[in-house]
Amino acid sequence: MILPERIVSILGEERAVERVYENGYTCPFCGYAVLFEQAPVVTSEGYEAHCGNPVCPAGPTTVAAARERIAAWKEERRRREEHEARLRAMDARIAWERERRAAELAEWRRLADEEGYCLECLSRTNGRRRVRHKTYAH
Repeated sequence: MILPERIVSILGEERAVERVYENGYTCPFCGYAVLFEQAPVVTSEGYEAHCGNPVCPAGPTTVAAARERIAAWKEERRRREEHEARLRAMDARIAWERERRAAELAEWRRLADEEGYCLECLSRTNGRRRVRHKTYAH
């Protein structure tokens, strides 16, 4: 018979077992009398004591179901945060690309205005071809 020193609730809160009797103890969360005959929950991490009250936050069915829901909720939150981070990164990249393109267009306009290059030819060739078209006076 193992006497638990602490009991863990569904939220991970631990409380010390204060009232111990010869055949059991009192749950520190709900005051339910837990008898030693009630099988304690043994997990892969070791011994884990729970309350036998099905509605107690430290009850084995409550704890198992809540842990699954909490784990699913944490996984969903992690996925959502990763998705939002990817969206923020994509928005930052788009903003950077727009700024770069605006600066590029401003430079082409300057070349077209000051040096007489054709703005259409500059934009069509991505700034690689600088053409001054000849104009003929009739």
